[in-house]
Amino acid sequence: MALVSASPAVVWQPGIPAAPRWRRLRPKSLALPASVAFLPHYGVPLGVLLQSADLAGRDGVQTDEALIHSGAMPPELFYRLLARHLNVPFIDTYVPLAVHACRALCSQSGIAPLAPNRAGLGYVMAPRGAGLAALLARAPRAPGCAAEFAVTTPGHLTRLALVSQSHRIAGEASGQLLAERPELCAFGGPGKGQKHVAASAAALAIAGLAAAPTPGFLVLGGLFGALFAGTVMLRLWALGASLADRRPAPPPLGDHDLPVYSVLLPVYREPNVVGKLLGAVSAFDYPRAKLDVKLLVEAGDCQTLAALRGKTLPSFCEVIIAPPGAPQTKPRALNIALPFCRGALVVIYDAEDEPDPGQLRLAAATFAQAPESLVCLQGRLHIDNAGDSWLTAMFGMEYAALFDVTNPGFAALGQQFPLGGTSNHFRIGPLRQICGWDPWNVTEDADLGVRLARFRYSIGVIDSTTLEEAPARLRAWRLQRQRWLKGWMQTLVTHTRNPRALAREAGAGRAAAALTLIAGTVFGALLGPPLFWLTLYQAWAGDLLAPATLPRAAASLAALTLLGLGAISCVWPLLLGIKRRRMWYLAKYLPLLPLYYFMTTVACWGALLELFRNPYRWNKTEHGLARTSRRKTEHAQALSSVAAAPKNLVEG
Repeated sequence: MALVSASPAVVWQPGIPAAPRWRRLRPKSLALPASVAFLPHYGVPLGVLLQSADLAGRDGVQTDEALIHSGAMPPELFYRLLARHLNVPFIDTYVPLAVHACRALCSQSGIAPLAPNRAGLGYVMAPRGAGLAALLARAPRAPGCAAEFAVTTPGHLTRLALVSQSHRIAGEASGQLLAERPELCAFGGPGKGQKHVAASAAALAIAGLAAAPTPGFLVLGGLFGALFAGTVMLRLWALGASLADRRPAPPPLGDHDLPVYSVLLPVYREPNVVGKLLGAVSAFDYPRAKLDVKLLVEAGDCQTLAALRGKTLPSFCEVIIAPPGAPQTKPRALNIALPFCRGALVVIYDAEDEPDPGQLRLAAATFAQAPESLVCLQGRLHIDNAGDSWLTAMFGMEYAALFDVTNPGFAALGQQFPLGGTSNHFRIGPLRQICGWDPWNVTEDADLGVRLARFRYSIGVIDSTTLEEAPARLRAWRLQRQRWLKGWMQTLVTHTRNPRALAREAGAGRAAAALTLIAGTVFGALLGPPLFWLTLYQAWAGDLLAPATLPRAAASLAALTLLGLGAISCVWPLLLGIKRRRMWYLAKYLPLLPLYYFMTTVACWGALLELFRNPYRWNKTEHGLARTSRRKTEHAQALSSVAAAPKNLVEG
């Protein structure tokens, strides 16, 4: 198979000239920018080009970008005609890139050096915008002269880099953070110092309980009580801030002022939701020429790849096939795609997500008026299939409390909080500076919130919703929750390897708050429900309510106070969240909270066991199984109301 193919006679419409005419057009007479002024010679209608030029002026992009991304002209046709106009080969098959080629250079500049090849080509180019205009400004090469470079599409250029540098790309995606900041990577687990401290603490606790059970239990209870009290106070602090938060929405940006936005869509074994995902992406209220959408698929995921081949992708979408490597996790796939992103801003969505169409605009406007230290915005996640089962209902209440109450409260206080795994919007420069995501942490979002704090960056929230699907089956819920909690444990281990460095880098206050929140969540899931039931038992059959000694009275008062405040910190955000979401029908499931938290404890102990057995295993959650949809129900009711309005008017 030939490595390089000459440009075939691709036509826009019948009547394309048999050979290029090299005399230059006069853009002034045609009112066309130089980047597209050559196209009328090949049968492209002038009206289409003028419309694209008007669209480019409105959106603040180059005319060739508006022409392609608006769907007016397929990218392959455009670049084939460009190659023919320049009298150079067009590449549509695999050509190995030089080992020293930089994949970031490929995506940003549209040029990459080639390894020695039979055609004698030095470079392959997929120019766009100003780079394309500069290339066209050069005098066309005379027919018969040897070509120095070839032309291809941006999508072909990305695929060339991925295929020819697969080992290097896979190695960087898995090992960049480990190489540059090994103390911030989850790989390797706890350090020697942590293991010694943990072993000493366990031995001391066992010995103390064996020698003096009652004082030993009081000491341990005091330690865990202090941790839980800190967690409860943080949550109540965030709750109060959420009640008082009245920040107005930022002024919107015009299309001309909006930045290029990269959208990362990791999909793995998701053939059933590909169509829904593409529909959600196409619904974005954002200039098409400023969208840079990457669908991330694993090389061995044949089902999803087959589903994508059966779809017509928008011109601003491209598929990035992640080369094989370990660990096979979502953050690794994100790291593979990050250097290929063209946008100044980047967002991540999961396969089943349905983000609000205006979310990108709102995030861009928020970043525009925020200080440079704000590098991440978390969208509000909402469970759309809460009506599937009692389990999804509990999930819906949990998300309403977290993303509509607690996280906005922490953001209003200027405190860090663990991110959700989707609808995270970033400034791409700082994200690259901190080496992207930790591929060895199975809850990369929680780790990233702490790591951003260590680089003195802050995070915020935006009042824009992304609909999510919750698992309705117990096993799927348990495996997903087990992965999340295992990742929180990894995050806790990673960022306590050197507490002094954490306090120095993040600041003592932010470090203490972050560690208290993470440790309180982990140990609360491990021990919270058992201690809760033990407290109730002591109140019923023990001396909790009638202590015999002063120390027992103090312990009883502390336990009852912590129990009461803990209940408030759990239930109040749930009630406030379902109120803000207008989902009062979920309140009937509140009596099931003890059972739900007990299930969380079971999942947490499973996560602890898996942390020792298989720390980097990624428990995949299957999507596309929802039976109900609140959004679709509300939409149908709205349509019914509109349809019934004329009839009501007539009857009235």
